[in-house]
Amino acid sequence: MDLLGAGSVYYEIMYDLPKNSNMSLEEILADSSEPDQILKKLKDVCRPLYHGIGGSSANTIYALSRLGYRVGYLGIVGNDEYSKEILSFFNGVDTRLIRKYESSGISVHIFHGKESTYLKFPNSNNYLSFIEDDLPIINSSNYIYLGPVENGSPVNSYKQLLNFIDESIYIFYAPGRECASLGLQQLGDIISKARIVFVTSSEVELLTSSDTHDGCKAMIEEGARVVVCMNDSDVSIISRHSDYTLPFKKTILKDNSDFLDAYIAGFLSAYVEGFDLDVCGNAGATIAALTSTSYGRDSYPNSKFLKNILP
Repeated sequence: MDLLGAGSVYYEIMYDLPKNSNMSLEEILADSSEPDQILKKLKDVCRPLYHGIGGSSANTIYALSRLGYRVGYLGIVGNDEYSKEILSFFNGVDTRLIRKYESSGISVHIFHGKESTYLKFPNSNNYLSFIEDDLPIINSSNYIYLGPVENGSPVNSYKQLLNFIDESIYIFYAPGRECASLGLQQLGDIISKARIVFVTSSEVELLTSSDTHDGCKAMIEEGARVVVCMNDSDVSIISRHSDYTLPFKKTILKDNSDFLDAYIAGFLSAYVEGFDLDVCGNAGATIAALTSTSYGRDSYPNSKFLKNILP
């Protein structure tokens, strides 16, 4: 296995609420405590745009699979009808470490003109964990990507997992906004062992209570080798001995909900091939731009595309 990913995974549904609809976003979201109630309302008044796998880490791993890498996933889905469809969309991914428990996580993304609303129901993702029997599979990978998870037990599972990973395996980490709010003191055990940390500028502020530059440097001091910080229009790539910024590529934007996830996939695809950080940054920007031209994962590129963009 080239790379093992871990993190939350969702059944994702995207809808377009027409401007002339007789129901507003506020009415649809009036009772957003139960996903089945929301979905029933949406089916009656919205045009479906996409359904399939979702979740930041799941997006990244699926993209890497499309790019030609042998990847696996450590996660948890529900013991329900949604899990079958989630797993079917994981085509090409080793799913031996995906377990089933209770209800699948569900995410709902509603587009309404220039507005959009995102709802998330973590459900089984709150119970992400591993067992001793998983370790041979986990340690068979060359790289491990620890993606965003729910705050709480899954974060502790990550910390425990790092105690059992072979020292030769490179660790990549993306805390996500929810876990970034825990702060650097709580996440230092993970960041200190990460070869690369992927964050947004807002996550840096949550993590470190500092501005982007000083916050990234604080993570370097904590032990991270490289920090890749994504802003609105560019990305900063910072290490102990280098600090530079690369712009994102312009594109016809339809859906940017997985823009950063695709960026990470492109970056890592070049990194594991041994390219310099600037090549990695440009590969990430190119793949992220392409994936944003359609809804969901319909425009994720393949290995042929990757070969064409790498030097």
